Amino acid sequence: MRECRNCGDELPPETEHYAIDDKKYCTDCIKVYPKGEVYFIDEEFLGDDDSVEHVESYDDEYEEDEMK
Repeated sequence: MRECRNCGDELPPETEHYAIDDKKYCTDCIKVYPKGEVYFIDEEFLGDDDSVEHVESYDDEYEEDEMK
C-alpha cells in the first residue's frame, strides 16, 4: 500500500500525485502556486519544477511493495 507522506491517505494504482525525492504526496496536500510552479505543504516550501514531479494517473507506475 502506498500512502501520502503528509496525511497518510492511501494512493491506489493510477492515482494522480506528486513525487519529491521518491516520497509520494496526494494532490490535496500540495499547494501549487502557478507563478513559477512552486510547491508547498502547510506553508513549508517543498521545491519547484526541477525537484517536484507531478505524476498523472495514466503515468502512475504503482508497485504494491513500494511502501514496505
